[in-house]
Amino acid sequence: MMEKLKSLADSLLFVLNLFLLFLLFFYSRISEPGWVQVIGRMHPLFLHFPIVILLMALLWEWLPLGADPAHAVLYRRVNMFLLLTGALSAVATAIMGLLLSLQGGYEGASLQWHKWTGVAIAFISYAYYIHRSYHPKVSTLHKTTGALLAVCLIVGGHLGADITHGSDFLLKPLQAEKKKVPFDQAIVFNDLIKPVLEAKCMSCHNQHKSKGELVMETKALLLKGGKDGKIFEAGHPELSLLIKRIHLPEEDKKHMPPQGKPALTEEESALLYWWIRSGAPFDQKVDSLPATDSLRLLATHFLEVKPKDEELVFDFPAADEKKIQKLSNNYRVVTPLAENSPALVVNFYNKSAYTQNDLKELLELKEQIIDLNLAKMPVKDADLKIIHEFKNLRSLNLNFTDITDAGLAELSGLQKLQRLSVSGTPVSYAALAKISSLPALREVYIWETGLKEPDIARLKSGFKKIAFESGYKDTSETVLPLSPPVIEASSGIFRDSLLVEIRHPIKGVDIRYSLDGSEPDSIHSPSYHASFNVARNTLLKARAYKAGWSGSPDAEAVYFRSSFQPDSIVLLTPPDEKYSGQGGHTLMDKDIGDNNAGTGKWIGYRGKELSLYLLFHQPVDLHNVSMSFLAQTNGYIFLPASFEVWGGTDPAHLKYLGKTENKTPAENMPTIRSAVGCDVPATSVQCIKIVARPLHSIPNWLPDKKQVPWIMASEVLLN
Repeated sequence: MMEKLKSLADSLLFVLNLFLLFLLFFYSRISEPGWVQVIGRMHPLFLHFPIVILLMALLWEWLPLGADPAHAVLYRRVNMFLLLTGALSAVATAIMGLLLSLQGGYEGASLQWHKWTGVAIAFISYAYYIHRSYHPKVSTLHKTTGALLAVCLIVGGHLGADITHGSDFLLKPLQAEKKKVPFDQAIVFNDLIKPVLEAKCMSCHNQHKSKGELVMETKALLLKGGKDGKIFEAGHPELSLLIKRIHLPEEDKKHMPPQGKPALTEEESALLYWWIRSGAPFDQKVDSLPATDSLRLLATHFLEVKPKDEELVFDFPAADEKKIQKLSNNYRVVTPLAENSPALVVNFYNKSAYTQNDLKELLELKEQIIDLNLAKMPVKDADLKIIHEFKNLRSLNLNFTDITDAGLAELSGLQKLQRLSVSGTPVSYAALAKISSLPALREVYIWETGLKEPDIARLKSGFKKIAFESGYKDTSETVLPLSPPVIEASSGIFRDSLLVEIRHPIKGVDIRYSLDGSEPDSIHSPSYHASFNVARNTLLKARAYKAGWSGSPDAEAVYFRSSFQPDSIVLLTPPDEKYSGQGGHTLMDKDIGDNNAGTGKWIGYRGKELSLYLLFHQPVDLHNVSMSFLAQTNGYIFLPASFEVWGGTDPAHLKYLGKTENKTPAENMPTIRSAVGCDVPATSVQCIKIVARPLHSIPNWLPDKKQVPWIMASEVLLN
């Protein structure tokens, strides 16, 4: 019986090796039906058997048991059983591996070496078994062949691990842990984004194993995308396939990373989101991002931040919160550098509204202000005498202001100043040389100052600790993408009208814009020449164009008109604990939420209605009642299905005023912020009741019908 089984196994081994040889000759012509693909996908299940069994057989060969006549018969039977089983499992595994490689998603040098070592293991183990069948005595040839087989097993296994788990999988635990890159040296992509992709994505998306035809190892391949197209839209994470796949339910087969692979942390997911939201920069330095930029703030989790770094540790007390609120308005925005930080950042907007007194009023916060942006404001030399008082100032932007050399000298007392921007001003070499002696100064931006190349060269050679940035060189040889335009009033609530300015750091750029949410183009859209007023609800999109460059991604801003402010808001239904913001205050703080529901600027309701009272001390005459809502279908957030308005003198005496109903959203609807409301009969009221109801169920075209619809509200709009 045993001899018959052995004879059958020998015949099967011979046939399988012939079939393997056939596959190698006709590899490129084979087309696999579904059931053959299933056999190929069993390769990862079987590949461990030949490795273990053949290594056991080789170890058994080298044991001295065969020299004892009492054990010789048993020794040989065990030896031949292990060799036969190992040879059978090796050829079967090699066949499965070839069939699996035909299905795509695997390529590169590692795959070729892994394929040929696998084939070598199958043929060598077969030859070894046949030779041992006729030559029971262990010879030098046996030992040499066995050593070669062991090397092939180790190399082939290591290459397989590289293909499946990424490069250097085997030796990775022995490698020294990479040190964090210093914050001031870090590049956005290389030091923030690429490490996340390497840790969580590249094991399946590398040049050896490219699932979905997507490779993430280089910038060019990342921009190319995979078989489903580009994986991100710069500036639009809500439209980006990468972000959508990350936030799918874990059980969804398209969720990334797939089940069984290390999942992205919340910080890593947020990092990818804000990288795309910031325009997906590759070569930009992290510390060149604005002080309040979310990507910059997140970077502190991943980079080395020195405990004594003057940019992050401050020895002055926090300012009074009421004082900050008093000094912050639509044209002068005062914000903390980071959560719980005493340091403040100030940005000025709308040069027609600027006066020297606006700057003087900030002296109440002179100890806490470390970043001051006065770009394009009509700042005079006399104003710099006021700035001289801001002793803790680290960053000062005076681009395209009216300062001269005389005014620049007033900054000589700012001992902590690290970054100075004077682009577009008539400053001279002498004035810059004097200011460059400041001990902490490290960056000076001097685009379009009129300085000659010899003067710039003298500055760079004379003050080597300072990086002097003199701007772009416009050449037609290299086509580079423009960065998005900068919209000064990025979002806002206004009463009558709001002045909007759009700019771009590169000279000669043609900025095209639209006011209805449509995509601006270089032919039909109006060209921006001067600031303009918006007087109604507006979704502004702007895009930059220039000969020799590719067009920029869109810059986007949303504006809502609201003529009245309620004296108080009473929420009749509490928001979800995760999206509670500051309760009713969130709906009247004139701070519109952006496209990220988790910023604290939205209040959310999951599967239940939003109901509230708006109360006024004096009667108001209303014609329209609206609220701003977020719609983000990949997050199961929708505009309300219905929006009802009631009004009267008090909560006990209300009458129905109007209702708006929204249709089920269309498939692949982009993320939007929209005002939802209705016109009401001219009515004098002191109390308004609003009821916004969510969709009853998830639209059929979304993958997870078990989800519960959300509504997200940010601002009440009354006109």
